[in-house]
Amino acid sequence: TFNGMADKDTMKRLLDELDKYHIKAAFFMPGMRVAEEPDIAREIVARGHEIENNTLNKSDLQGQPYEKMYQDIELTNEVIQRETGQTPRYVRTKSGEYNDDLRLVAAHNGQEAVVSSSLFLHNWQKETEAEKSHYLRKYMNRGGIIEMDTEENKSVIENIHLLAEAATDVGYRFVPLHKLI
Repeated sequence: TFNGMADKDTMKRLLDELDKYHIKAAFFMPGMRVAEEPDIAREIVARGHEIENNTLNKSDLQGQPYEKMYQDIELTNEVIQRETGQTPRYVRTKSGEYNDDLRLVAAHNGQEAVVSSSLFLHNWQKETEAEKSHYLRKYMNRGGIIEMDTEENKSVIENIHLLAEAATDVGYRFVPLHKLI
């Protein structure tokens, strides 16, 4: 799964890399970015990926009143549906954290679940290729949800190859989020 929407070039290269390894992913998109650059969101859908709700501005919503959370999720759903024709099934906040109010807001807006992750890939530091590979094999688990931020993770495209290789090595395959859930 991916959070956010990077620039057009990065998103195209990311989609090309996912196609190369026949991986379908869920993209949690902020409503404002979808409204600003709907062509990127449409390309994601056209390539067979899922578009999901990452709140209006990719925020956490923690501590917000119920009504504000509701409006944020509702407006994001409307933008995504209007621009892509897809209705988001899932919600994720920036941090992946949630509370009972957010779960209720998601349900009241027609979402099936609030989704976090089991492995959040940050930027690599000075790890070697072998260390990266070992790390992914160690923390990739059956039924796990891998998360990367398309805007903050500088190695998001490189990670696709590493993830595909690690999944093959441990005998796993990638499935779309809706099939996993």
